[in-house]
Amino acid sequence: MLSKVIAEDLATLREEVADGRVSLPGGSQVMGRVREALSADEPDPRAVADMIRQDPGASAYVIKTANSVAQRGGADTGTVSGALQRLGLNLVAVLVTNFALMQMVHRIRGPYRASVLEIYRHSREVAVHCHALARSSARVASERALLAGLLHDIGKLATLHFASSHNWLSDDWPRLQALLEEAHPEVGAALLRGWRFPEAVAAAAEEHENWIRQSGNGEADLADAVIAAQFDLRRDSEHPMADLAWQRLPSLERLGLPSDVPFRDWPAFARHYEKSRSLLAL
Repeated sequence: MLSKVIAEDLATLREEVADGRVSLPGGSQVMGRVREALSADEPDPRAVADMIRQDPGASAYVIKTANSVAQRGGADTGTVSGALQRLGLNLVAVLVTNFALMQMVHRIRGPYRASVLEIYRHSREVAVHCHALARSSARVASERALLAGLLHDIGKLATLHFASSHNWLSDDWPRLQALLEEAHPEVGAALLRGWRFPEAVAAAAEEHENWIRQSGNGEADLADAVIAAQFDLRRDSEHPMADLAWQRLPSLERLGLPSDVPFRDWPAFARHYEKSRSLLAL
């Protein structure tokens, strides 16, 4: 049961999220433009390229990734259109989202900066695992899995930004930690829905702490990929997730993943892992 004070904090946070007062500094405009272009029934690559070109930093980042060794399929490209042809619309959308997150992270200053950097580091690691898992098991779309992993903890970033304008939280780290753990799945899902990300991505943010969740139709989804990725990354840690017996993680079974070895010791995963890392410059 939540303490009275944390319940009050959560109520305030929910109210500000509902009113659109909780956001993140910078970044959301470029994400919004690309998501808008991709929300069409038949997205126009030229329109998407035009959206990206409006941000020189995003353009350079997408072109650089397209020219990375893992992606190279010939001569380097020097244009956003060439990067789109090489990587595809969905993957470029993820890269633009990652670029926007980098901008957000670098704009957050003060006592929470170390926490923000750690959240972003963890999110990229989960995203890489999700992408490689999806390529290995073929039970969820790999680009969507990459996006879901990247954004699964975005509610933590938003909650920290919320705390920076409320002194009673910024001066009480244990209280803020309790709010972070309780609120971040709900806050992240609300923000992603507000930003018009795919519902499956928002649902993954909402469900990623529900480690023994059951799927309504028994099929794997993006939340399963995020849960499996977290489990693998925490196998040998002191995190409570490491204490879960694999039999209690239905996500692994739905994805058809091995349970008794780290995923990087699984040849199907290992074949895709390094390429997945290169997508987010890990």
